[in-house]
Amino acid sequence: MEATIAKEQNLTASKKSIRRIALLRDTKDDRPFIPSKDGIDTQSNLNSDLLFDVLGSLGLNAAPFETKRMLIDHSLLAARNKIAHGEFLALDREGYEELHAEVILAIETIRNLIVDAVGNQLYRKSSTSTG
Repeated sequence: MEATIAKEQNLTASKKSIRRIALLRDTKDDRPFIPSKDGIDTQSNLNSDLLFDVLGSLGLNAAPFETKRMLIDHSLLAARNKIAHGEFLALDREGYEELHAEVILAIETIRNLIVDAVGNQLYRKSSTSTG
């Protein structure tokens, strides 16, 4: 299995995990071992591409975040990086409150996606994937 995945180029770590799980699901074994020692790696800076990668690796729909790329990458990540590197960042109350509300909404959206996935048992192996 690892040799098959190694041959596929330009796969992120999460996409390799997705591919590994797909290959495991194609086996006849109903209880495959899924390696998870690395967990989810945000590479210390969760930008929109990494968010989409993480959501995809969890089988969650990233569509609610399509329109939030600029917010994530520029408003949130750029501000985080400036603060983390000791640069001056001018904030006004209105801008902060707007960003805060957007972040809380994003967290609630992710929570709802996870709760829905669990409630609908989307993590379970589909009977149609057993070939």
